[in-house]
Amino acid sequence: MRILIRLLLAIIIGVAAIFSVSNRTLTIIDFYPLPFSTAAPLYTIVLGALAVGLLLGVGVSTLSRLRLKLKVRNNLKRAEAAEMVLKNKPREVPHSLTKST
Repeated sequence: MRILIRLLLAIIIGVAAIFSVSNRTLTIIDFYPLPFSTAAPLYTIVLGALAVGLLLGVGVSTLSRLRLKLKVRNNLKRAEAAEMVLKNKPREVPHSLTKST
């Protein structure tokens, strides 16, 4: 499995390197409502956008995982508390099993 992950990572890095070499032309970025504009190579714009998207996705995923972990922890505490209540509660004999005289 590690070999497969490393191979996939090497392919991604290779594609990014080829993309970077092929798209070195300067592109003007204009932030329309603002009076700012800048020139940057196209590969930095595209790879930067991918990096920002990756970081946002990882952040949202991490928050979701933390929320689910907290929910699991709370449910485990509730289950343990319910088990303790059941252990300490005296057993009741069902009404149909009691002798009637």
